[in-house]
Amino acid sequence: MSIGELCTDCVELGACRAGHGGVVTCVVRNERNVGTVRRLAELGIRRGASIVAGQRTPGGGRVVAVAGSQLALDADTLRFLHICP
Repeated sequence: MSIGELCTDCVELGACRAGHGGVVTCVVRNERNVGTVRRLAELGIRRGASIVAGQRTPGGGRVVAVAGSQLALDADTLRFLHICP
């Protein structure tokens, strides 16, 4: 699966409105983002995690709430994260 190709019934996290979210259904992995995907998992962002989109950040990123924490993610990273609302 490549970035931009969505699973059935999934949406990119970056497409959610603030205050909305869902369950992470997949984290798109490729040869360039293995380290990022590993770090996201360490932060609690992995398949099955509940996540809520917050305010947008400059440059197209977002603040997200996951596992009791708030994190700022850049626009490229948001494209790796697919959720089922």
